[in-house]
Amino acid sequence: MRGRALIAIAALLACAAPAAAVQVRGVDPTAEPIPGASFACYAEETGDDYAAPAFTIAIGPGRTYRMAAGSGTFTVDPSEILSVSFATGPLSGAAFPGAVRFDDWGQVLTFRAPSGGDHSCYQSGPRQRLALTQMRLRDPAEGTYTCAVDDGGAPAGTFVFLPGNTYRYAGTTGAYSADILGHQDDTFSILEFAGGALDGRIASYGQQEATGVRRLSLDTTPDVTCASLGAPAARQRFGSGRAPAPPRGAGGLTGMYAAYRVDVTGACGGLCWSFLTFTRRGAVYTREPRTGPSDAACARRLPNGLPVCATYTITGGRIRIGEETSAFARSGRNLRIGGLVYRPVRPARGQRLAGTFRSTTTILNPDGSGGVTASTTFGFTAGGRFTRTGFAGSTFSPLPGNPGAAVTTVANTGSAGTYRAVGPNTMEFRFAGGARSRVFFFIPEGSGTRPKLLRLGGSSYLPR
Repeated sequence: MRGRALIAIAALLACAAPAAAVQVRGVDPTAEPIPGASFACYAEETGDDYAAPAFTIAIGPGRTYRMAAGSGTFTVDPSEILSVSFATGPLSGAAFPGAVRFDDWGQVLTFRAPSGGDHSCYQSGPRQRLALTQMRLRDPAEGTYTCAVDDGGAPAGTFVFLPGNTYRYAGTTGAYSADILGHQDDTFSILEFAGGALDGRIASYGQQEATGVRRLSLDTTPDVTCASLGAPAARQRFGSGRAPAPPRGAGGLTGMYAAYRVDVTGACGGLCWSFLTFTRRGAVYTREPRTGPSDAACARRLPNGLPVCATYTITGGRIRIGEETSAFARSGRNLRIGGLVYRPVRPARGQRLAGTFRSTTTILNPDGSGGVTASTTFGFTAGGRFTRTGFAGSTFSPLPGNPGAAVTTVANTGSAGTYRAVGPNTMEFRFAGGARSRVFFFIPEGSGTRPKLLRLGGSSYLPR
C-alpha cells in the first residue's frame, strides 16, 4: 500500500536514535513502567472503536501491576529491547516479553497477551491524549474531498464521506469500514469498501497533524488521491510547572551551535547533525529544533514532566552536559566538544531561495538484502513560491538459498504553495487551501538565494 515505505524509514530512523539515560521515580522509563503510572490499553486488532480502552493497568511499587482481571508482578531486563516480562497475574504466560517506549509525552507499553493478542498501552495524561488525537486523524472525517488522478493530476470528481460509515463517489453510494486500531503506529488507516463504485476496493486515509490536510488514496486504476482541509492538531508542547534552575557555577555560553559528522550509513542523508542551544545561566537545549529557536524553552517542562533542557557546567577543559562529560575548548567563535566542532548557527531573517534542492536518505538492511530510500525535492522561486515532491522506495530481496521473490514498493507525494522566513531561523510554508507548516532551517554553507547547503525541517538539501 502506498505510504508503507515511508513508515519503514521512520521506524528505522527511530531505532537509530537511542534515548538519553534518565531516571523517573527511581526507574529507567525506557526500560520499565513508571511506578504510580496508569496505562490505557487498546487491542491492536482490526476495528475503529477507540472511544474507550479495552482495559487499564495501574503500576504499583516493587514491580507490581493491577487491573480489573487481577494483580501480578513483572520483571525487567534493561539490556533487552523487549525488557518487560509479566511473571504472575492475568498477563503472565505470554510467549514474548513486552517493551516500553518513553517520549516527550510519556510512556507507551506494548505487549502480547497470553491469549496472543497484541496491545498498545498509553500512559494516562498527555501520552494517552496524543494517542487519541492520532487515532482521530486516521478516522475519516465527514465531508467532500476533491479528487485527482495521481499520474498527471487530471480531475477525478469528488468523494464524500457520509454519516454512518457510508460514502458517495462516481454517482454511487456504498459503505466502508476503517481499520484504525490494527496498526496503531501508522499515520494512516486502511479502508475497505462494500457496494458502490468502489465495491471490493481498498484505500488509505490520514490527516496531517501540522497542516490539517486530509488525504484519501484510492487503490483504483488509475490511482486517485482525494483531499480536503481540516483543522491542524498541534501536539501539546509543554507540561505544567517550571524547570528547576541550573546549579550554581553553571553557564557561560549563549546561542545556538551546530556540528556535523560524515554519514557513513546513508541514514542522515550525507551529514549527521548535532545541535546545542546554550543559555548563559546554565541551561542547554540538546536537540535540533523542529519549528525554530523558540523550541529551546529552557524554563519549561515537557508534557512528560522532565525539563525541556539539560544543564551544563564548564570546568577547565571539560564540559558536563546533563550526565555526560566531554573535552571542551574554544576556537574563535567555534566550540570543540568531544570530537566535534560546533559552529554558531547564523540567523537567516528574510531568506529567499531560488532553484531546486534535494535531500536523499538511504538505509540498507544489515544483511544486505535490500533497504529503503527516501528523496524530497524542493523547487523555490525568489518571489516566494515553492513546489515539493517526495519519493520513497523500498526493496527487499531474499537471502541466497531462501525462497521468495524480491519486493519493491514506491510512494510518491507532492504539494505547492508559498514560503517565507519568519524570525531568525523558521520557515513557514503555506499550502493551497490555507494549511500552514513551520519548520526550523539554517544555511550551513554558502549564501544568497542558492546556498551550497540548506538544512530544512531536519534534512540536509543540496542544490541540483
